[in-house]
Amino acid sequence: MAQLTTPETAPLFDKRLLGTWISDRRRTFLNWKPNPGVKPAMAQKFKNLFGKMTVRYSPKYFFVETRFDFYPGLEPSPDKKKYEVIAKDQSSVVIRFRYEDPMMQNIFGSEVIRQIHFDGEIGYYITVQSGLTEYFRKIS
Repeated sequence: MAQLTTPETAPLFDKRLLGTWISDRRRTFLNWKPNPGVKPAMAQKFKNLFGKMTVRYSPKYFFVETRFDFYPGLEPSPDKKKYEVIAKDQSSVVIRFRYEDPMMQNIFGSEVIRQIHFDGEIGYYITVQSGLTEYFRKIS
């Protein structure tokens, strides 16, 4: 059963999050099947978006950097977000954070609640909006 918390009693962090993680494209698409009617070239373009994100968690913030090597001349996009742990159990943690960018708010909403499922000590996975499960592996 999840240990529910309030903002006043929320732990500052969950030590399982701490460190640097990279999107694992291979595991993410291991069992993925594109929707019927999706052309192979479009499915490949979608897959090429993954495996380029690095996420580093500190006790209060997470830092995201995405390499856009498929767009020549576009620099990596570093992003810093304050987060709070609002629930956790033996296999997962739930965090809350906010998007300030209006474009991101239109896509995800201003406040995001995300459950992170741990896959042992070497990885975690999240479900993204499309229902796809994205895997990350720990690199430090």
